Amino acid sequence: MIKYKKIIKEFLNKINFADIDSFSDNEVQEFAINEDKKYHKIRNTCINKIEEAKIIADIMINHQCLNNSDHSISKFLNKLLKKTTDDIENDLYNELVELIVNYNIKTGNWLYNQGRTEEALYLWEDALKVNPQNEYIHSKLGGLSHFTNGLQNQVEDIKKKFQFEYIGSFGHDIVRKPGFLIMSQSENELLVSDSATNEIHKFCTNGDYIDSFSFGLDRPAELFKDEDGNVWICDFGNNRLLVIDFAGDIVDSINLKNFTDDGSEIICPTYGCIKGHQIFLILTDITQSNKRKIVVLDRLNLSGSIEIVDFSNDIRTPVGLVSHREQLYVSDKFEGIVYQFDFTQRKFKKYINFNIAGAIYRFFILGNNMFISTRKFLLKLSLTGQPCFVANFRTAIEFDNVNIFGLAGHKKGKLKYLFAGDFAKKCILKFII
Repeated sequence: MIKYKKIIKEFLNKINFADIDSFSDNEVQEFAINEDKKYHKIRNTCINKIEEAKIIADIMINHQCLNNSDHSISKFLNKLLKKTTDDIENDLYNELVELIVNYNIKTGNWLYNQGRTEEALYLWEDALKVNPQNEYIHSKLGGLSHFTNGLQNQVEDIKKKFQFEYIGSFGHDIVRKPGFLIMSQSENELLVSDSATNEIHKFCTNGDYIDSFSFGLDRPAELFKDEDGNVWICDFGNNRLLVIDFAGDIVDSINLKNFTDDGSEIICPTYGCIKGHQIFLILTDITQSNKRKIVVLDRLNLSGSIEIVDFSNDIRTPVGLVSHREQLYVSDKFEGIVYQFDFTQRKFKKYINFNIAGAIYRFFILGNNMFISTRKFLLKLSLTGQPCFVANFRTAIEFDNVNIFGLAGHKKGKLKYLFAGDFAKKCILKFII
């Protein structure tokens, strides 16, 4: 780790102290080509180190399982693997791609001063992909908004695509662990599940506190809505689904104890969503080392048999269930992959063709974009699976310790807003996106 951090530091220092304005055309091109090669070499090394750590851990875990009935060592190895991969991804890869912004800004400025505005826009857009809130680039784009030579639409598209601005926080004296968030049907109110206080907190989207409800909850997890606007609560500790309206009145309560056909004793609902008359749930079996399974219930016949979705060959740790239009999505937490459900074959298939750096903790869809939280970073994708940008929550709020879990959003007028539950600051952060 120390070796590669030193390599990254030397690489970035060379870029930061390069006097590009004094370079000739050929020198700029040569410098750009050489540094681009070095960047990709370091990046590929980081990715290879992650894969090596995963392979070594898998071999050790499999060996331990074959030779020892005590799984405590394999659990330890899993934790070690997670720490190793998180260190490599967060300390090397994310740090590298974020700090490369200075190189793109400098080269973009040189191109702009040479009258090569379109090429400058290309580099600035590349910089915004890993630092969408960069004030300097947005100020340059603001100065280009009055162009009439065909670039005005391109500039406006870039400004819209990379909008990410922190505008405040709320709920500091109320929430402690804001794990899951959901908007009301009218999109002017927000519900927040809090596993520390065992309550559901209700806020206006402007941040005003309205009320809190307990309902005898025990570690409430995912919140999801039906077509009537009722909110379904995954009441993890009570092994039930609790249905409430936005006024805070109980509509229904569904006991999930001993609900499956395989003899599991304690099944805890963790994530869920509704599609038509089907309820999709991720259940955690705390009697089997927190093993998770995806099941489908029929809302019209809750006493009937349930369907268990087979994902054993693909998804290791399913996190989040999101229904959008005709599609259903789930993510694999530690593999950094989002999957899409095939309703014909009744199985999940890979939705995006790349692995996300860092563990996926939450994701949701707003308009034509998917937003994914890896706790310290926010990834924005198009619904075709193409990455738009990666934003650093710490940089945006100018606070080093950030731990984002719950996500929700809504559109008001021409603006889109993101709400993010922060375990570190114990509040809800608000952004324009």
